This record gives sequence, structure tokens and C-alpha cells, in this order.
Amino acid sequence: MPHVFISYAKKDTRALAEALFTALNAVPGISAWMDRVLEPDTSWAAQIQHEIERCDYMVVLLSPDVNRAVTATQRRSFVLNEIDYAQQENKPILPVMVQSTKMPVQIVGIQYIDLTHRPTDPSPIVERVCRRFNILISPAFATVPTIARQQPVRAPMIIGAVVGLAVIAVLVLVLLNRMNRDAAPTPTMGAVPTTALTLDPLSGAIERAKNFVGGNRDWETFLYTFPDDPASSRMALVPVGTFMMGSDLDETEQPIHLQQITQPFWIDRTEVTRQQYQFCVNAGRCNEKLSNEYSDEDTDPVNAVTWFEAVDYCQWHGSRPPTEVEWEYAARGPDSWLYPWGNNWVDNYAAWGNIDYQRTSVVASRPQGASWVGAMDMSGNVMEWVSSLYMPYPYDISHESPNDANTERSIRGGAFDFFFTETVRASGRTYTYPDYIIYVTGFRCARSVE
Repeated sequence: MPHVFISYAKKDTRALAEALFTALNAVPGISAWMDRVLEPDTSWAAQIQHEIERCDYMVVLLSPDVNRAVTATQRRSFVLNEIDYAQQENKPILPVMVQSTKMPVQIVGIQYIDLTHRPTDPSPIVERVCRRFNILISPAFATVPTIARQQPVRAPMIIGAVVGLAVIAVLVLVLLNRMNRDAAPTPTMGAVPTTALTLDPLSGAIERAKNFVGGNRDWETFLYTFPDDPASSRMALVPVGTFMMGSDLDETEQPIHLQQITQPFWIDRTEVTRQQYQFCVNAGRCNEKLSNEYSDEDTDPVNAVTWFEAVDYCQWHGSRPPTEVEWEYAARGPDSWLYPWGNNWVDNYAAWGNIDYQRTSVVASRPQGASWVGAMDMSGNVMEWVSSLYMPYPYDISHESPNDANTERSIRGGAFDFFFTETVRASGRTYTYPDYIIYVTGFRCARSVE
């Protein structure tokens, strides 16, 4: 049976270590050890040394206290000592960045798991351990009820049993979803997992969205065209969840704050095209757009529209502009990615200044740049109006005022002539008055799940 040693700094990562310890020991075929099970009347150093010697894998939870400053009584952290001893014993090590800190020199160059945006969620670690040892979860665990994702883990002895069961439920279901997803053929757009076969596809997808637990890669894209949509556009379903809104990279995005999406919603898969907008014009519900500067093909995004024109179109479409928090969640997901596709910039995943500085691009022409829910062009192409007033963070419902025509509205997503990657981050934001026309501004629509 594979045995896992959990190395961590008590000051920073005790809660995650407790959750990981409970979860790993609940997986049939794996055992785990942490210092909470030190035996009395026995040298703790000898016990730790023994557990490292017999382990098959060491998980190291990294945080600032791992690299603590030298004190009069301790020259370095126990974690660094444990890493040294594990390497002497040729033990494989899995680094996990829980809180941003320098990578210890002993393990520089080893690929690590980044949990800085979800520091209470040990499921990626459990998944990696299981994959390393080719261990699958029994389907019987699928009957364990779910709880809300990323609940803080508090493991004092009095409530340890209750919290342990809750954590196990979350981890097992998330792990099952991930493993089943990777083991099965990739589903087509709009597909519903076999667990929803008792429902029609739409109802099954909405049910999944209401009970979703997991990270960005756990969600399976579901696209739908509403029968009452005169533009016949496809919308992506966005499930419930939490994420960290904003960033420290610009003062307009500060402070970073937690947002919770308690109800699923739909968002247009693409920015509204010139052809779709013309349908609204032909129906007498939208203003004629005379300019074709920078955007002239039917499948290009419509540009140079005011906020009011975006609202008119969305209402004709049977929807509304997304709120600022909805837009950012659809772009970033529970993992709070920097860009719709992840945390690393890739030039050709977006229509931006280094590639398309002279004009817009056909919508959805860069499928690799899709967000976690399948929404296209959320970085670049045209900036997008949202419903929200432009106000300092933290965002709350007071930022929504549909009748205020004289206050700036937020615009998101960057545009085709933006030359710096910082300006097309998923958390980036700017603003203007709702009746201003800016040649790089378009929009997409959203609607609530009824």
C-alpha cells in the first residue's frame, strides 16, 4: 500500500494538512501520515525519520513559514529538514504552493501544484497521488452527499469526525468527476454525463450547474440555443461557485475579494456579431450602425455601440448584459485564472495588439482561448459592456443601477488594439459614460437560469 508523508508548516497550512490527511486515508489503497499522530513517550524526531524512510511519496505544503527567518532557537524550518532527509532517501517529492513563497532550493525545478487561489482545497493533491499510484476510487463512494465547495477545514479533536466526513464527501466526488472525465472519451459540446440520463439534456445540465463542486477543469461545457432567441445565438451555462475577484496588479482591481455565485446563469458563447445586431435593427429594436470601421464582416463582433444599445439588443435577445461579477466569473472561474485559458499568456489565444491591431477578428476564431465555460474572446477582440456601474471594489449589488444614465459603466476584456498583456487580463477593467461611442467596444449578453 503506497504511504504518503505530509510535510507542512503548522503556522500557515495546518488546516490543509488535516484535510489532506483525512482525505488520503479515506482512499482505499493509500495511507498517509502527518505529525498529528505522533506517539507519546517516543522521540518525535525518530518517528518523523521513520515515516520518511517508509513513505513512497512526500507531499510538501509550501508557505512563507517554510522559509522562516533564522531565530536564536531554530536556524531553519522542520519542513526544510524533512525535504533534505527525503532526498537523502531518494524519496519522490510533490511540492504544493499553498501560499506564495520562494521555492526551497532543494526542490527548485520540480513541477509543483499551485493552490494559491484555492488554499483550502486538497483535491488536486489527492488526484495527483492517486494517479501516481494508479489508484481508482470505488464507484460506491459516489453515493456520499455533497457539501458546499471549499468549506474551511477546522480539525480540533471535538469536531474532527464531522468535518472529516464532509471533506471526504467533497474530495471523493470531485475526484470521481475528474477521473471519469479523463477516462471517458471527450464529450461533445452540449453533452450531459451519464449520471444525468434520467433527465432531458437541458434539465440535467442545469441540475449539475446548481450542485457544481470543483475547479475550472471539472466543469464540462454545456451550450444551448434558446427557442425564443431571434438571433439563434448559443449560450454557455455557468455553474455556481466561488472565486477571488480583482487582483493586486492594478489599483482599479483592488482589493481582491471573495465572490460567491449562488445561482447558475447563461452567457453568450461569443461577442454579439454584426449580423446578429443587424437582425435586431431589421426588427426595429436596435439603432442602425452606419460605421464599419475596424469591423465589417458579418461574423465580426459589432463595435462602436453605446451601453444603451447593448441593453436594447440584449432585451430583444431575451436577456440582459452580464453584471461585472458574472462577467469576471465566466472568464476566470473558481480557480481565478489570470486569463480565460489559464495563468500563462499565449500570444495566439487572443485577438490583441501584437496580432490584430488593425481590426477585429471573426468571433470564436481562437478556440484555444475559450474560458472554462466555453465563452470565446473574453480577452481581446472588442471590449465588452457590462451592466454594472463603475465603482471601487469590493463589488456588491449596489453597483447595479439600471436606471442611472449619468454614471460611468464598467467595460471588460481588452481589445484588438491593446498591446500589453496586462490590459487583456480577465480581471482588467475600465469605464466610460453609457452614451459614449468607443470604436473598440462591443458586448455579449447573459440571462438568469429560471
